[in-house]
Order: sequence, then C-alpha cells, then structure tokens
Amino acid sequence: MTEYNNFDLILGASKSHILNYFGTPNKAYSSILVYKKHVGTLAITFDIQAINRQRTEEVFGFVLYDNHGNLLYSKGLKPLNADQVASAETMHTSEDILAAFGSTHFDIGSGMHNYGYFTERGELFLIGNLSGQSHCRRIPL
Repeated sequence: MTEYNNFDLILGASKSHILNYFGTPNKAYSSILVYKKHVGTLAITFDIQAINRQRTEEVFGFVLYDNHGNLLYSKGLKPLNADQVASAETMHTSEDILAAFGSTHFDIGSGMHNYGYFTERGELFLIGNLSGQSHCRRIPL
C-alpha cells in the first residue's frame, strides 16, 4: 500500500483546496467528494465544524478503490468489510450499529442527517439519522 501514501498529504486540507487541486467531482454530497478516473475512484470525506461562526471543512479521511470497487488504500478511517456490513444489516437500530462499529465516516444529508460508512467494496453504507430504527442502504460509488 505504500505506493498510495502520497495521498496522505490531503489529510487536513480544506475543501476549497481539494476542489482547486482535483477540480469538479463526479459526485458531491454534503461531506463527501467522489472523483472517478480511468484508474479508480477516490472518495474524500470532510469534518465540518463551525468555529467563531465560520464554517470549516477539512479532509477527515479518504478511500481509494480500483475500477472494480476493491479497496486499495484508506487513511483516517477504516472501511467496513463484507462481514461487518452483513452484520449491520441485521441490527435494528442505528445505536446498535454505532456501538458495534464506532463513529460514522460521513453525513451525506442535506438538511436531514443521513450518516454512514465506507465499505471495502466501494459503497456508501447508510444507516439513517442515528436515532431510532436504522434503515440501512448501500450506494455504489
């Protein structure tokens, strides 16, 4: 995996810096930018905070996949493997999923929270709004 560690330099970069460097993403969610190239897919997630009433968005982590959706490299987060995804899909509440797998990787909601994890198979695994019954859903990147 060492051939991909040059990507580590983007950790902590601002969203505007990422957009200036990589250009327009193929997909954009509230806290994720997805870049698809002929060699694979790069998905970048941002930590969004308000500091002194200023919104800041810095790279929290990223995943790099080949063209078949296989995980090549990740930094700042640990994608769920197939067994973890299957287990999460049987859990009844988002609280159960959080207890089993820890903090989510992103919130793709726009006005309404929709939290989730990256998977090792090139998917976004959505679990809902973190309260009450989970409604798991997979979205291919």
